[in-house]
Amino acid sequence: MLDRMDELVCGAIVVAFCFCGMGFAMQDWGGDPGKHTTLTDVHDATWGTWVTGYVLAAMGVIFGIAAPGEGLVRSVARLAFELEAISWAAHSVMHQFFAKGGDVHDMLWFTGATAFTAALFGKACAAHMFIQETGICRCFGSLDPREMDPKDESDVELQVHQMATARIFGGVGLVAAVTVPVLILFQPNVGGWIHLVAVQGFTLCLMIGFGAAGGAFCGSAGMFIGFAGTLFFKHVYMPPFKFSHDFNDHGLAHTCWMVYMASSYALLLQLYAEIRLAHEELEEQLRAKREQEALLAREAEEEAQRRVAETGCLISMCCSAAAARGGDPHSFTACVEVRRPLPRMWTVDFPLLARRG
Repeated sequence: MLDRMDELVCGAIVVAFCFCGMGFAMQDWGGDPGKHTTLTDVHDATWGTWVTGYVLAAMGVIFGIAAPGEGLVRSVARLAFELEAISWAAHSVMHQFFAKGGDVHDMLWFTGATAFTAALFGKACAAHMFIQETGICRCFGSLDPREMDPKDESDVELQVHQMATARIFGGVGLVAAVTVPVLILFQPNVGGWIHLVAVQGFTLCLMIGFGAAGGAFCGSAGMFIGFAGTLFFKHVYMPPFKFSHDFNDHGLAHTCWMVYMASSYALLLQLYAEIRLAHEELEEQLRAKREQEALLAREAEEEAQRRVAETGCLISMCCSAAAARGGDPHSFTACVEVRRPLPRMWTVDFPLLARRG
């Protein structure tokens, strides 16, 4: 199962590089600069922008269906990727059919911005819940898998901790998803920088921190590279992309976000793999312990049977089994512990009878 998930990540990155190469190949590198097609982000109608947006939406749906984890953490991760898919689908429809503006244009933009903001906090929440389960982070309480019974699928304490994490991240994400897009509508410059720093940058730092703590270095590095590439292509002047009517710098930035999305999925997948490995090691230790206990019990029983065969005395068998378990072979309680009750007449002077053999 984890191998198939790795194939999804590799496939998404290959798709991103294919679209990136397509974008570079379609540019008129020797042509004269024309009218900029990306001066106004929301009115960009180039096909490269909305096609890559649809690809991002499809990737979000696929990653949501194949979300890693179990129980609540998987539900949170799935919801985050599905919200991101809704965001990119709304923006793609806006760029393709309603680029000139209007009420539908504004509604699609607000829907996409809200879902996108909530999705970023949802991914950070899922990463923190994975870290809680590994026992690395003690924020809001956590459990070490080595302290848990791997067969206990309804650990109440862990569920309480994860529910607290989901409520905290959910509350913060909901507030940001409503207030930041509204602020962008009325103060585009201020709201845009707040969304970039307080939402995208903050959630990126959380994801990278959680990934590094859990050993998901590849996913963390991929997220940083994808985010840096997106910022570079959207905010750095790059002719001829700025005036391309086919595949401009927004389409190129979307290909970098494909790397970011695939890397965020890979980060969650790597954290889940660490949890699976910890549980497998714990199960192996418990299995070895049970086998050792069974072996000691079998050896004690064989020793008791050997003494019975040598002496022909039931008391010797009882006391040998008791001694093998660490008890006193000349005490009544030792025989009681091995669950071999003696005849009532023998309980009067048991130590004397035991010495007689």
